[in-house]
Amino acid sequence: MIPQKVRKVIYDGENDIVYIAFSNQNNSYGDDISENIIIRHDWDNDEITGVTIQNFMKLLNCQSAEMEQLPVAIDFETAVLPFCTE
Repeated sequence: MIPQKVRKVIYDGENDIVYIAFSNQNNSYGDDISENIIIRHDWDNDEITGVTIQNFMKLLNCQSAEMEQLPVAIDFETAVLPFCTE
């Protein structure tokens, strides 16, 4: 897994979706790698620009194998969870 520095996190608590950005996503496309995870790639160089995870808290709390499919290393505890308040 490639470690990524999280630049922006948006959590939609009503729908339990987290949007994680590593860089500007204006020129990105999404690639579904599982039922709940979308990896965003830059159109020009195919670098990973972000991740969208549906059912985020459910997957994180049950330590779902789906989360292990992520091609990037994300420190959810410090970089994402502080933003996940409703």
